[in-house]
Amino acid sequence: MTIDQTVTLTIEQVVAALTVAGPVSVMSPVNPEGDELTIVRGDDYKQVDGRAITWSSTNWPTLTGATVTLTIRRKKTGLVELTTAGTVVDASTVRVELSSDLTGVLVPSDWGHAFDVQAILAETGNVVTLVLGKCRILEDQTQ
Repeated sequence: MTIDQTVTLTIEQVVAALTVAGPVSVMSPVNPEGDELTIVRGDDYKQVDGRAITWSSTNWPTLTGATVTLTIRRKKTGLVELTTAGTVVDASTVRVELSSDLTGVLVPSDWGHAFDVQAILAETGNVVTLVLGKCRILEDQTQ
């Protein structure tokens, strides 16, 4: 005997159910605190696929019109392996999309990289580091 039934839940009900059910795993290139970034070498991280790398904070200055840059550097050598422009989504959110060409040149490491996201504010020209942390590059096996 089978029962086919459709259940509609509100966001509040889903959050309550997750809270009661136990720990939740976040599947994202960025950890929930924003200070750890994990990238699979050779992968695309594009908004169209829901994989763009996004950070947001109400503690940042207004980002409207700012220029945003993500930089990933090898800790051991200091070599910059990736630098790319990001976009301002709204006054408190930035997004970076990476192509497989960009991630394909990264050297795999277990937290052997560091990253930062900097903004140059439109109104003042001031440079503000929005987020920085450690970065892990996972080796792809299908090359």
